[in-house]
Amino acid sequence: MTIALLERGRRAVYHALSRVLSDHAALSRAFDVWEERFAHPHGFRVNLYVNALAEGLRLEDSKIRALSSALYSAMTMPEEKLPQLPAAMRTRKVPVPLAAAAAPQAHSTNPRLAIFSSLMLALIESVRRLHKLDDFVAALNAQQPMLSPATLRARAVWIHGALANLQQFADSVLQAERRSVLNDLYLALCEACGPGDADAVVTLAVHATEQVPEAQTHSPRPLL
Repeated sequence: MTIALLERGRRAVYHALSRVLSDHAALSRAFDVWEERFAHPHGFRVNLYVNALAEGLRLEDSKIRALSSALYSAMTMPEEKLPQLPAAMRTRKVPVPLAAAAAPQAHSTNPRLAIFSSLMLALIESVRRLHKLDDFVAALNAQQPMLSPATLRARAVWIHGALANLQQFADSVLQAERRSVLNDLYLALCEACGPGDADAVVTLAVHATEQVPEAQTHSPRPLL
C-alpha cells in the first residue's frame, strides 16, 4: 500500500471517528491507536479496531455500533467526499508501508501485467476490509464468464484456493482477456456488496493502482 492510499485511510478513519466521538481527547487517542496498530492493510480490521477502542476508551454499546457503521461507510466513501484532515492531524507522521520500508520499489519487466495484478489485489483487499470475501468467492463461483478454457481452468483453481494465489492466476490470463476477468470481478462485487459499494471499491482500487510505479506509463483505467 502506498503513502497516498495510507493518507486516504487516515482521512477516512478520522472522518468516521469525528462522527461518533465528540470529545477531542478521546478522538485523538482513537486516531493514535489506528496509526500505531492498524494503519497497514494487513493490520486493519474494523472489528479488531473497534474492539481495541471499546476496551481502551470504555465506549458504550451504542457508540461501538455507531463507530463500526461509520468506519465501514468511510472506508468505502469516494475520496472526493472525504473531508481533509485538520491541520494538527496533517502534521503527524504518516506510517511507512511495510513493503516500502523493506525495499525500494522497482518497475516490473511487464508493466501491463503489474497494473492488472495490482488492480485485482486492490479490489480483493477492499472486499476483505468489508468482510465480504466469502460472499465474493461464492459469487465468483456461481458465474460463468466467457473466457478461454485455459483461463477458466486457472480461474477455477484460484477460486478453489480462496483467491490466495493471485499472481499465479494473473500470470495465466492473456492480455486480451484481462478486461473480461476484471468485469467478472466487478459483477461478483455487485453480487457480494451491492452496486453502490462495488463502485466505491472499484474507485479505491483504481486510485491505489495509480500509485504504483508502472502506472506512470500504463494507466489501469483502460482495463475497466
